[in-house]
Amino acid sequence: MFNLKRYFKLILLLVVLLVLNRTIVYAINDPESMSIDSGVSIYYENGTQLSIEDAANARYTKLEKGIVNLGLQNNGFWLTFTVTNRFKEEKLYLKIAQPAIDRITLYYISSSDTNYVVKDLGEDKPFNERIIKSPNYIFPVNIAPGKTGKFFLRIKSSDPVQIPITLKTAKGIFQDENETALIFGIYLGIIVIMILYHLMIYTTVKDQSYLYYVLFIIGVGLSQITLRGYGFQYLWPRFPIMAHYSTIIVPFFSGITMAMFLKKFLQTKKLVPSWNIGINLFVGLYCLSCITGLFSSFTIGVLLLQVAAFSGSIFCLALGFVLVRKKYRPATFFMIAYSVFFVAIILFVLSNFNVIQYNRFTAFILEIGSAIQIVLLSLALADKINTYRREQFAARQEALSISLENERLIREQNIFLEAEVNKRTQQLVQANNDLTEALSTLKNTQAQLVNSEKMSSLGQLTAGIAHEINNPINFVTANIKPLQMDIEDLQSIILKYEQMDLTDNVPLQMEAVEEYKKQIDFDYLKKEIEILLAGISEGANRTADIVKELRNFARVDEDQMKFTDLENGIDSTLLILKHKLSADVQTIREKGGIPLVECIPGKMNQIFMNIIVNALDAMKINVSKRLHSRLHIKTWTENQEVHISFKDNGTGISEARLNQIFDPFFTTKEVGEGTGLGLSITQSIIKQHNGTIKVVTKEGEGSEFIIILPITQTKKIN
Repeated sequence: MFNLKRYFKLILLLVVLLVLNRTIVYAINDPESMSIDSGVSIYYENGTQLSIEDAANARYTKLEKGIVNLGLQNNGFWLTFTVTNRFKEEKLYLKIAQPAIDRITLYYISSSDTNYVVKDLGEDKPFNERIIKSPNYIFPVNIAPGKTGKFFLRIKSSDPVQIPITLKTAKGIFQDENETALIFGIYLGIIVIMILYHLMIYTTVKDQSYLYYVLFIIGVGLSQITLRGYGFQYLWPRFPIMAHYSTIIVPFFSGITMAMFLKKFLQTKKLVPSWNIGINLFVGLYCLSCITGLFSSFTIGVLLLQVAAFSGSIFCLALGFVLVRKKYRPATFFMIAYSVFFVAIILFVLSNFNVIQYNRFTAFILEIGSAIQIVLLSLALADKINTYRREQFAARQEALSISLENERLIREQNIFLEAEVNKRTQQLVQANNDLTEALSTLKNTQAQLVNSEKMSSLGQLTAGIAHEINNPINFVTANIKPLQMDIEDLQSIILKYEQMDLTDNVPLQMEAVEEYKKQIDFDYLKKEIEILLAGISEGANRTADIVKELRNFARVDEDQMKFTDLENGIDSTLLILKHKLSADVQTIREKGGIPLVECIPGKMNQIFMNIIVNALDAMKINVSKRLHSRLHIKTWTENQEVHISFKDNGTGISEARLNQIFDPFFTTKEVGEGTGLGLSITQSIIKQHNGTIKVVTKEGEGSEFIIILPITQTKKIN
């Protein structure tokens, strides 16, 4: 179990030992190097840059022994010190181990010279202008062995200033640079290996914690690369502006990725929602620092970043303690890993303030701490996966036990269920038999209803035929009696001619016949017979025309698909229903010259008859209101479809009934006047022909039925 008191004691003991015993870290006296940690004096500029002559005569303040540590400085400052060459070589190298300096200018004069040697470097110049290609500032100087050199350094930096100064021989500087590169290369190798390793794991397990961890490692690595100056040397050597702002951008990226990983790894949103809000606040502080540093004050931005980093570290440790108390296992690993890095930060700060000795170990303490932190967090992620697997195994075992128990219960219930299924099956069989019988009864009823509708239509058709044929038949009947009387008169004349005696006074007999012809008006008789015969002929022809139109309407010999003239069908229907078209009904025909339509002709005529009869019935009310009835029939072609409109000015249809007019048995007529199947059958026939029917109506103003049919059937008609 993680013990917080023991943890605090361990961390405190480690810090105390490192502070009190400077020998805990190695400190080797290098014969090729000399640390300049005493005898350094400083002069602060007051907003105005001094010349070397003024700076040489300025009043300096001596600094305490140790590394020069000045924090953030808004203005430039001067350092001066005197060095005696204790080496055997004259050519030496002055190394300033601080890559983040904006501008550094070296002025020195040896004991044998009288003029200052000036060398100007800085982060605000391209990297290739440096004398020695190193991320640190290295100045070649010439001091004769045993002689003394006077040095002035003017420094301007917007970053915190910690300036380790050493004087080295060529061999010493070569060894120092190689050792530094080797150590940092090992560290960078650890970073790259960790990135690749966790990316590979992420592609396998698809756990986003690994992806966030990879981003976190990248942020940590970039921070150390930037801090060591390798970013300027290798990533953006031609862009001094990037070298300058990288001290803002890289820590911002590192802080944001740390927050993202922390939230995902420690499940803060789920386990500690209030602390999760705190992480969001720190993210906001990082964003504010970055924006301030980039667009307002660089110095204030760096200061805010330091505040965010320091307070964020304390916050992360406190968060770890809270989650450890909640017995969240990953928090234990996080506490250990973050504590190691936190101790590394403390040691780094203590070395900068000369509390502990500055040496190779303390110089790389941040890399060592971050490497250990990354490795420990990697182990934490691995433990998280193992814990997840154990939980999954336990869950599968529990699921297997539940499955076996369910299997036992299912077996026990199978017998009961089989009995119930058999019982239910018998009920379903009986219900199926009942439904089959009901379906048969329904089909018979449907057939009777359709037959009833056919009989109703046949009754209307018969009444129309009787009415239409009655007029010409009456015409013929009325002419037969007069024709019969005229024929009798003709027969009497013929009889008189037959009774003549050709042997006795023929002229006298002829005069008697002529007298009789005058008596019966023979000339008129001939004209009357012609008139009567013409009338009979007209009646017979009219009857024949009616029979012909009846045949066109009924189409009894055409029950297959064929291309049909629907205009002719409408005309035939109007002729059959002529007895219903009283003088008060005005029929308007507007023919659009539609082409022949592929359909079943008899069924089309049935549609026309149903719609026209309904329109005539709807206009009966106009008689009582003494209004003129009007039936407008219009045809036209549009988009390879034929449109047929039947528009009346009858009673119209209310909105409440509009959705019911195509329902079977729905009718607004009196009992005995309709079956309620007319429009239902009409809609069925239209759908059978792959067409549609639309209704435009308004109560009290009339209705319009629009039939839309394809000219050619592309689908099979059922």
